[in-house]
Amino acid sequence: CRKDFLSGTVGRFDNPKDFAMLVIYEIIYRAKQPRSPVHPKVVVENPSRYRIKSLLQRGIFEEYSLKETQSFLKENLENYESLRATQLKIEYIRTLEKAEDFFVHKLSFEKIYQGENGSSHRKFEVQISAFGIKKRRKDIENSHLEGIVEKFFEVTEIQFDHMTNLVKIFRKDDHPE
Repeated sequence: CRKDFLSGTVGRFDNPKDFAMLVIYEIIYRAKQPRSPVHPKVVVENPSRYRIKSLLQRGIFEEYSLKETQSFLKENLENYESLRATQLKIEYIRTLEKAEDFFVHKLSFEKIYQGENGSSHRKFEVQISAFGIKKRRKDIENSHLEGIVEKFFEVTEIQFDHMTNLVKIFRKDDHPE
């Protein structure tokens, strides 16, 4: 999970403060490394050395200079420096789970339609996450996600067949879709 956040794979939040909190937790985590524990402000002051410079230029911090971001972080670190290792991990995961793209599995499918004028191809992406199952057209720019399943208690089984590009969703008291 942490590696996904650091690589930028996960990190889209409804509330930009969640991104800032994750950066603060990451700074504290790096500062408390047993090899060479330092004060978290040292990590903020030396972003290149602690390999967080790119992190300080993403998300909510994109529109600010590095100095402004460092100043903000130094002010806000004091409230969280006392977190113990387990508390830090719990808060890190709890905040990371709020990301729109947290633990999302993406499957791509192509559907071929036969018609009078020949065949047409449509490409779809199915996203499965804790927030439900959604699909969107991949062949149309800015295609919006369409909810398929929002409440998993409705679902009894999901089957994937990559050979036929088929996803079957079995719901309670219903037939497969």
